[in-house]
Amino acid sequence: MDLSKKVMRQAYIPFWKLAFYNCFMYTAAVAFMNLLTVAMTADADTEGKYPWAMVVCILLLLWMTAFRIPLTSLVEQKILCFEKKMVKIDKIETDGLFGDYKNSNKEIKYCYPKDMQAERNKLICIDEKGKRIKVRMIGSQKKFEKIKKMFLFSKKNVYITFGKLTRIVFEFESVEPCNSMNYNNVRILNKIF
Repeated sequence: MDLSKKVMRQAYIPFWKLAFYNCFMYTAAVAFMNLLTVAMTADADTEGKYPWAMVVCILLLLWMTAFRIPLTSLVEQKILCFEKKMVKIDKIETDGLFGDYKNSNKEIKYCYPKDMQAERNKLICIDEKGKRIKVRMIGSQKKFEKIKKMFLFSKKNVYITFGKLTRIVFEFESVEPCNSMNYNNVRILNKIF
């Protein structure tokens, strides 16, 4: 499968930005909680024993959670583990770091300018065999509106190229002939953030 490094980089970079942002925020939160705990127990008889090993383990666990997708993307690139499938997009859901809840993808909004209105979503797709496939992507609200209009509401088929390990969408490809208007619209969709 021919995926250029530029296309892969454009798909992976938003997840790296989000991981660094979350890593910074987790570290700041854990540091603040530890400083607060140390300050509160300074008068207590703790004999200088503080569970620093537990703090380090918590930080490592949070960092691994934040960098799970970006680190998997490195493996995916190394072994060229990509897939292209013809699907129908069934629905679009929020893809939060810790699941799907009301404000679960608000972190991505802090990584990009406000006018971009960045979102992190899952596309729930159904392939030719009726199997459900969940893929993820980060993009602008404008891009997701176009995806809804072009594929979700019209129930049209589209080829999606995604990583097998990360499930990150790299690009969409029209099932229609190269000279058609829809084909060109899908190519333009790929260039929008």
